[in-house]
Amino acid sequence: MEITLTPDYCCGGGHCGPMPGYFYECPHCEVETQARTGYELEEGDELKCCLCKESITATKKKSNFKFEFSIDK
Repeated sequence: MEITLTPDYCCGGGHCGPMPGYFYECPHCEVETQARTGYELEEGDELKCCLCKESITATKKKSNFKFEFSIDK
């Protein structure tokens, strides 16, 4: 499935890392959520929903904020 992420740059203080995380609609709970990464997402990386705790794995990077994901069960 393809998901477009929205970057979360936090406060910009640098304590969260170069890319604190992303906002996205979780395919498990179907709610807008966020995942903290501390770095830019790459193929093979996982996002874990802060609400339902389910994960998705990036399988293909299409652009900086658009990825194809597999749904982890």
